[in-house]
Amino acid sequence: MHLLHDFLLKTHIAIGLVAVVAFWIPVLARKGGRYHVAAGKVFSWCMYAVAGSAFVMCVLVLVDPIGVTVPARNVNPDIAYSNAARMRTFASFLLMLSMLVLSSTRHGLLALQLKKDRSALSGATHRLLLATLALTSVVVGYYGVTGGHALLIVFAILGISGSSRMLRDSFRTEWTRGQMIFAHLQGLLSTGIGAYTAVFAFGGSRLLAQLLPGQLQVIPWVLPSVIGLIAIRRYKSRYIRKPVERPAPRAVATVNPVFTEA
Repeated sequence: MHLLHDFLLKTHIAIGLVAVVAFWIPVLARKGGRYHVAAGKVFSWCMYAVAGSAFVMCVLVLVDPIGVTVPARNVNPDIAYSNAARMRTFASFLLMLSMLVLSSTRHGLLALQLKKDRSALSGATHRLLLATLALTSVVVGYYGVTGGHALLIVFAILGISGSSRMLRDSFRTEWTRGQMIFAHLQGLLSTGIGAYTAVFAFGGSRLLAQLLPGQLQVIPWVLPSVIGLIAIRRYKSRYIRKPVERPAPRAVATVNPVFTEA
């Protein structure tokens, strides 16, 4: 189990690095152009692989947290129990993040199919995935509240709000062209948020530990979300037009002609 986890981790990191580089090409390229489409496919499939490998790793940790990390080593039972509980909590958190990345990627890609098939987002598989995201977010929120972990609470809220939004989309029947494009961009931007959260929080944790001591280490976790949400709001203002309220037409009084006898 340790060897499998180690192999998946190395593969996860390698594919993730490709994804964070490929992310910027469709963001900066002309929307709908050749480079946008090609790089978008690379990024999407990389994130599918990243989410899938993360999901399997989290399940391995939940099943055998000690065996995954320190195989064939004698560990004090009390320490092992404490470490196992902590690792399972963190694995649940990462499992929720992998579900968020997977569902956001899928939602963003399915939104493009709405032009030809208005039921593209209403499939049972997609709704089950979104419901699973909501459930895991609630579990992570519970761990955050009972354990006093503000980070878990923040990401649980993001997971619940994201799953709720995407579930609402799955029941929508009327779509404008702007709404379709925005749903696509929002889904893939949310995936990018997840990718860069992992880069800053895990890959840069040791580098940033000296610059951000103590509670400030939470900044790399939330900074990608803040930047991403600002970008999403800008895209929303561009593609989602609020209906303009027009004044009601004024009633025109009709005047009955008056006939007088000569």
